[in-house]
Amino acid sequence: MSGTLPINYFTKVTLKSNTPTATSMSMAGNRQSKQLAAQYWTMDCDYRPLQRSEIAQIMAFLNKQRNSLLSFDVVLPKHSRPDGSIKSIYTEATGGITTTGATYAIGTTANVTVAFTSLTASSFTGNGVSTTAFKAGDFVKFNGHSKTYQLTDDVVISSNTATMNIFPGLFANVAAGTSVVYWDVPFTVFNTQGTQEYSLGVESNGLQLKLQEAL
Repeated sequence: MSGTLPINYFTKVTLKSNTPTATSMSMAGNRQSKQLAAQYWTMDCDYRPLQRSEIAQIMAFLNKQRNSLLSFDVVLPKHSRPDGSIKSIYTEATGGITTTGATYAIGTTANVTVAFTSLTASSFTGNGVSTTAFKAGDFVKFNGHSKTYQLTDDVVISSNTATMNIFPGLFANVAAGTSVVYWDVPFTVFNTQGTQEYSLGVESNGLQLKLQEAL
């Protein structure tokens, strides 16, 4: 991996969840399905009109990755920040990282307990917001994982802990005390386009990225 995409002024991000599955139907109409490969995210990112200098900076970064050869991180506007009430009380002092409260095995999807060092339930109620810190659909990432996970249920903070259910199941074991990023969550991706193009015009300059999660 080589750095984080330097400019993410996207006007539109189409985020797709891909779970390759084969399905067959019997003569009686019974359906059988089998997952063929691990889940991964893909995203089409449309930039707002850019300055020539901004396009040059982005293109230089992508060329550094040899376009589709190497992976890098991208922070997606809106998607990479939680929609739960923690967004109302987040500060740099409280930080965007928490830690796991136990060890979890590959494949775990439910009851992942995390502990906050700077936040408690009273941090929310004292500021007049719900203790539902995260909403289903928010994203998190575990230190040491290239995978980005999505919460499948709302997460309520009690005392200074919370329990998360995630999709997909863990790609690797997670040790107790592992850092969990929930603010500006990065997606580790590669550019699916071996040839990256951009346009420079009189009125606007355009650029679109097609990215896939690197596992």
